[in-house]
Amino acid sequence: MPQAYFILSLLTEYRKMEIQQETYSTTYASQGSYFSSSHYHQIEFLHGHDYHLSLTVNSTQLLDGEIIKSSKIKALIEEICVGYDHKIFITESGVGHEVEDLGDHVGLTVRGLSYEFPKRLCVFLPIVLGTCEEISRYLSLNIANRLRSELEMNPGIYAINVKISEVYKQQEASTILEIKEHKF
Repeated sequence: MPQAYFILSLLTEYRKMEIQQETYSTTYASQGSYFSSSHYHQIEFLHGHDYHLSLTVNSTQLLDGEIIKSSKIKALIEEICVGYDHKIFITESGVGHEVEDLGDHVGLTVRGLSYEFPKRLCVFLPIVLGTCEEISRYLSLNIANRLRSELEMNPGIYAINVKISEVYKQQEASTILEIKEHKF
């Protein structure tokens, strides 16, 4: 049997197996899923965007008609958005920028320009770059950790997709966390 035919045959059998199991996908977002924040990274100066945050959860089973209680997820998304709204994302010091603790203020130097902000206006992210992709990756891990008990209640959940979009530029980043085991 030629190798290409064998691979195609295996793929066809795999797809047949895949179709036999029902899967569910729900995207969660609400009117409170927007926030405006400032960020920077090594090739851009400090600037701001309007962001939209949504969460898609994939599962092979439902519990009481839902993958996860939608009220819990919507409340979490809104809590994150309120906490990030009109804030400055401060990332760890890295290429092109430097962060300095000034007591109740934060000193920030980006591409040779220096800023000082009250800490209460800052959100400190444990990432090096303030890109959409890095923010999405951080939020994915943060949300998965905060939803730990809900994820453990539904062993059919196999992926969480956190999507953050820069609203006007139409740039978006998405991070999919595949859940292999429900052990955290």
